[in-house]
Amino acid sequence: MTNRRSEYWFPAKRFGYGWGIANTWQGGAIQLSYLLLMTVGTKFMVVRGMGAAWAVSSIALTIAFVWLHYRKGEPARWRWGND
Repeated sequence: MTNRRSEYWFPAKRFGYGWGIANTWQGGAIQLSYLLLMTVGTKFMVVRGMGAAWAVSSIALTIAFVWLHYRKGEPARWRWGND
């Protein structure tokens, strides 16, 4: 029997709402990819005057990033640190 908590790619934060640093390589790959895509997009799009395209792609990437955390992470709820 497997532990359901170990199946999550993103553990819930101990305090507050949301998820913390990934606890699997798949989650780590998602978080690293997001960071790299946002950095590269900013470097090449904003510098070259493509601000609108950067804004649209950043919003789309962020929506996909949060959706993946929602699907593959622990159920989101407010936590006070003692649960």
